[in-house]
Amino acid sequence: MHINILRGDDTHLYPLVGPLVMNHDVLAYNRNYPFRTSSDYVWFIACGEQEEVAGFMPVQFRRQTATINNYYVAGDRPEVFSLLLARIVADLTHDLLLSAVVQTRHEALFAESGFDVTLRWTRYVKMFYPRHATKRL
Repeated sequence: MHINILRGDDTHLYPLVGPLVMNHDVLAYNRNYPFRTSSDYVWFIACGEQEEVAGFMPVQFRRQTATINNYYVAGDRPEVFSLLLARIVADLTHDLLLSAVVQTRHEALFAESGFDVTLRWTRYVKMFYPRHATKRL
């Protein structure tokens, strides 16, 4: 499995994720909240050998913060979460604060990748990756 990284306005993005972001089951996974993109986003997309999409995490950039929000991982596979989060952390935490709005059911998966909870809502938690952190064992 490998990670494709595409800007939110890249013409190659829609052929990869379009069928998923318009799929009823994928929207239900995202609590019926539509996926958004623009030039302010970079998409991290986990793909198999045949370029089938196993999951994606759009990251929005505002000021000095990158925020993961409205992600999808087929079957909630921990190895896909781990692969996506490891790449995002490696690519973005040198110069930016990294935050995530995470469904409560995925809190432990983000925590395993080094994220800390800063705020709790009913269905979501706000998490940050501490600057200069090393991955917890």
